[in-house]
Amino acid sequence: MRSFLQLAALVLVGAAGAAAQVGTPAPQELVRLAFEADERSQTLAEQYAYRERVEEIRLGRNGAVKGSSSKTYDVAHLCGRDYQRLILRDGNPLSASDDAKEQRKLDKCIAKVESESGSERDKRLRKEREALEDQRKMRGEVIRAFDFTIEGEESIAGEPAWRIRAEPKPDYKPEFKKAAFLAKLAGTIWISKSDYGWVKTEVETIEPAKFGLFLLTLKKGAQMEFTQTKLNNELWLLDHVRLRFDARVLIKGLSREVLIDWSDFKKFSAESRIVSGAVE
Repeated sequence: MRSFLQLAALVLVGAAGAAAQVGTPAPQELVRLAFEADERSQTLAEQYAYRERVEEIRLGRNGAVKGSSSKTYDVAHLCGRDYQRLILRDGNPLSASDDAKEQRKLDKCIAKVESESGSERDKRLRKEREALEDQRKMRGEVIRAFDFTIEGEESIAGEPAWRIRAEPKPDYKPEFKKAAFLAKLAGTIWISKSDYGWVKTEVETIEPAKFGLFLLTLKKGAQMEFTQTKLNNELWLLDHVRLRFDARVLIKGLSREVLIDWSDFKKFSAESRIVSGAVE
């Protein structure tokens, strides 16, 4: 989930530099700086563990709430990915048996990496490189896909930022196939004036948008909001996401609001462990 959200956020974020304003770097330079800032944050993010809470709200007609559920995880970069250890369901601690099951899953994950052969390790690292390359391609498509206008300046959570409107170019044709959905989006982004990190993003689908091998189709009017927090004056990390959408998964309709919050960020080392709902 988090990797998808990070990619979705990048859809509009990195392209801030495509608009010109007196006192800002040239457009190409601002784009480069925004991308560099984001890549630095992604690298440093692997050093952090955090708490993640995901709440799914089921919606009926006219947006009426039909029910909700939540899961809370402790997360750290393990086994070559952001590993989620479930610690709460609907705010309640896991039973002893479920907690033991989560620990066995974690132990198995770590053991698999520790015992992997050279060819298995090469395959895993190749997939990680391919994912990073896809992100770089997506950033390039963002620059090509949108027209940008600086609407002004705002302070978001005490951070001075440029407010930038992004509208898709009517003649945009993606060179990277996975970027086709960009033409269906519009939004507003806030970029830090101090270090070009992105502070907030609001995105809306202006036409039905297909994702993930076309298995998921978001209807027009789906809303996505992302905010980030600055940590230790060295990187920006997602701290809140709100998604509200009507969608179709294959032939099934789906109406949801999803709230995701990240908190309790702390530096994580190879010697640390995720056990019993805590990073040690």
